[in-house]
Amino acid sequence: MAFGIHSLGYDPAIQQYYVQDNTTARAFPLVDVFFNGKFKRGRFFVKYHNLQQAITGLGYLPTPTYRGQGNILDFGFDLILFD
Repeated sequence: MAFGIHSLGYDPAIQQYYVQDNTTARAFPLVDVFFNGKFKRGRFFVKYHNLQQAITGLGYLPTPTYRGQGNILDFGFDLILFD
C-alpha cells in the first residue's frame, strides 16, 4: 500500500501555488546528518542534506514536476576576533 498526498501545483507564469488533484506525491523521508562544534574563538558546522537520496538514488517532489532540494554538503564557520 503506497501512501501519498495531493500536493499543491505551481504555476510559474503567475508565481503562485494552486490546488490540483491530478498528481499524487508519494511520501518520502528526508534524512539530514550534521555535526557542529566549537573551538577557542569560533564555531563550525558540517551538514549533509537529504542522505536518503544519496543512498537510494530517488528524490522527492514537493510539487508535481518540480523536484525538491537534492543531496548537498553544506558547511560554515564563525570566527570571533575580539575579546
